[in-house]
Amino acid sequence: MTAPERPSIVVAVDPDPSRQLALVWGAGEADRRQLPLHLVHARGRPIGGYSPAHLRSSWEEWTRPLHVAAQQVIDGAVAFVENRWSGLEDSAVVADGGPAWVLCEQARSATAVVLGSKHLP
Repeated sequence: MTAPERPSIVVAVDPDPSRQLALVWGAGEADRRQLPLHLVHARGRPIGGYSPAHLRSSWEEWTRPLHVAAQQVIDGAVAFVENRWSGLEDSAVVADGGPAWVLCEQARSATAVVLGSKHLP
């Protein structure tokens, strides 16, 4: 997992399509500033701890659908951005780990980091 080398606008991508405000804001800001856009989706581990060697094959089989779903989320975000901001330089990554850690790693050279908000009832 490597962060972009050039300063960019990093956007945390939420799997809920109703929470695309951060994506819209980040892409618009990257377009205004003429900076690359870097989309990040953190795929946290479903179970904390470790995977012993004898469980490795079943662990990989069990997590494969989670990776496919995460890749669909990031691919959808890329398509959304590219449909609305043609010519905007973008990159995307699905990274394993907790969202806070992943975003810190991905934002090392970022100009800005855009996060969504979960409104509690």
